[in-house]
Amino acid sequence: MRYVIAGNSYAAVGAVESIRARDPHGEIVIISDEPYRAYSRPLITYWIAGEVRKDQLDYRPAAWYERNRIQTRLGHRVTQVDPPNRQVVLEDGEAVAYDRLLICTGGTPIVPPIEGADAEGVFTMTRFDDARAFKAWCEQEHVEAGAIVGGGLIGLSVFKAMKGVKIKLTLVELLDRVLGLALDHDSSAMIEAALRRAGVDVRTASGAEAILKDERGRVRAVRLKGGEEVPCQTVVMAVGVRPNTGLLKESGIQINRGVVVNERMETSVPGVYAAGDVAEAYDVVNEQHQVIAILPLAYEQGRVAGANMAGGGRVYPGGIALNSLPIFDLPLMTMGITLTDGHPNPSTGSGRVLDVLVHSGDGVYRKLVFQGDRLVGAILVGNVAHGGVLTWLIRSKLPVTHDRQALLTGDPLEIEIARQLNAVEKSGPWVRRTAAGPAVRERDV
Repeated sequence: MRYVIAGNSYAAVGAVESIRARDPHGEIVIISDEPYRAYSRPLITYWIAGEVRKDQLDYRPAAWYERNRIQTRLGHRVTQVDPPNRQVVLEDGEAVAYDRLLICTGGTPIVPPIEGADAEGVFTMTRFDDARAFKAWCEQEHVEAGAIVGGGLIGLSVFKAMKGVKIKLTLVELLDRVLGLALDHDSSAMIEAALRRAGVDVRTASGAEAILKDERGRVRAVRLKGGEEVPCQTVVMAVGVRPNTGLLKESGIQINRGVVVNERMETSVPGVYAAGDVAEAYDVVNEQHQVIAILPLAYEQGRVAGANMAGGGRVYPGGIALNSLPIFDLPLMTMGITLTDGHPNPSTGSGRVLDVLVHSGDGVYRKLVFQGDRLVGAILVGNVAHGGVLTWLIRSKLPVTHDRQALLTGDPLEIEIARQLNAVEKSGPWVRRTAAGPAVRERDV
């Protein structure tokens, strides 16, 4: 059996490890347009800031490829998938045959079509080569000020890089708040305050109209809607990514926003699988297929795809949108449905009735979103205690029938008491009797 994997990141690693657990002898070929071993993409801004070394970026060591007997074709781009002939075609015209194929080509950064986007000093920030080019430019041009276009997760992760090269920062965001697709107004205001405390000039509700060049074609400023010019010598475009599906144009494989897959991570063409940021997989909260571009799900989807490529019968249970990162001194987690205030969010468009609990004060904001007795979303700012418990409750769809207040405040003792009460209730028939103080449960005999 010959397994070909187009892509060399988390989904590819998961697939290889799953294939080898079932097929120790099959031929595995990994093809990637990057010349590097699998590395941790979220750490590239930490590398720019000098907080991690290059070798610390490796997601798996060099020996991993040898140990799993992987043939690597690094620095080669797959430009076409040809299912009728069971082959992929590389940029140089070479055809590589497969018995089973996994597409895990990730996402492509979106560069908005604004004037001056081709200026020297304009970068995206999703790959290590982006990080290298950005760092070299800042050092070579003695950059003093930089702008980030986009106030989402990619944009905020870039701040660490810019602080690392010690330049003045300006954030330009078209929406009326930072992280506007994940945070409500109150939680976003806390993040914006943290950015301002760190010296960031935050410009919300103010998109970039043009990037202005000097006489040598280099960035000299960003012009905002309304005409104001913000002087800078570098710009990072961080408005988002789209699934990298260009290689599938004439393949006959079904594509919506991403590659459509079933519960086995198999595409509409038998023998061809997809996983990671390129795939539309099942979202357990919204109960529909959509792209959820986060690291743990890419690896998990790769594991499922690899198992089935090797003849297994594994099913992907589904995932949820989940993000966790520090914004300077402020920890942040979001998961599932987070927006309930009427702002655009595809996850709240089903007409479902949602209940919201909020706890805030002393630099902490915790919001839990329930649908009936199920937890379906959360925002945690300042105190992310038991974020893993909340994630598990959302994914498992278990009813939350006891002290929601404990989950809301993050009190570990109260959470454990509620968990024990929930377990006891399931062991037999119980009735609730209210006494002075907390509710008491007593066996009904």
